Amino acid sequence: MGSSTASEAGPASWCGRTKKRGAAAGSTSAARGLHHLCCRARARADVDVIHRFLIDEVGARIVHPPEDAPHFAPGYYSVLFEDPDGIRVEVNHVGVILINGLTRLAS
Repeated sequence: MGSSTASEAGPASWCGRTKKRGAAAGSTSAARGLHHLCCRARARADVDVIHRFLIDEVGARIVHPPEDAPHFAPGYYSVLFEDPDGIRVEVNHVGVILINGLTRLAS
């Protein structure tokens, strides 16, 4: 099972099944349980501010610094880091959204 849901301009989620359990799976997308949490930023600059905060104040393990990822969506820009338990946390901004099949600039 794998599913993806998204409203026209709202939240999206993905759920999938795996056969791996617990520590045997490690902290990967194949493990059961939460492994990736994504929060949407209101502006591209917010992603950069959060990245700077993670480095300067938190000392977080950065998986990838802010980068464009148009293969996910037009205008997709994100930073990915791990919390102390190894859960990946992403902060992204999507500069373009689709509404009723039409491309619009995100506000």
